[in-house]
Amino acid sequence: MAKIKGRDGVYQRRGKWCISYVGQNGKRVQRTTHETMQGARELRRLELARIERNRALGITEKPLSVRFDEFASHYLTYQGARLTEPSQERSKAIKGARLTAASLDRTKGIVAGKLAPIFGKLRLDEITREAIEGYVTDRAGEASPGSIAKELGVLHHLLDHGSLNN
Repeated sequence: MAKIKGRDGVYQRRGKWCISYVGQNGKRVQRTTHETMQGARELRRLELARIERNRALGITEKPLSVRFDEFASHYLTYQGARLTEPSQERSKAIKGARLTAASLDRTKGIVAGKLAPIFGKLRLDEITREAIEGYVTDRAGEASPGSIAKELGVLHHLLDHGSLNN
């Protein structure tokens, strides 16, 4: 039976357990969590307890008030620290957790050449779904779907990194 859209809870999507709840800022949060339903329920319970504790104590989540172009330099420094040694690039032990030099160069090119001219003057919290959809629409005539997907992946990672470090 399909879960009704818009409800909080624990649900399964593509074989992974996900949680859904309304965050402290009033926006819906949906995250892929655990391999088991019990683990997902426990994480959701902890998240809701954290939100309630913060509300009771008057702690508010900081908005992402830094501008995109200012944060981009921090993000690229962070990505540069994740470079692998050329001899370890094919090692399965660190595959996925590290970047190759070519991948870092591509990320730098995407941030500086594609994303910064569009989102550079915006604060990270001002980058909305509508702004991103407009970017995709504008890029659709210029680039292949694969290139756009890679650009969106970099933007997503940058915004996630910004929300964790702010």
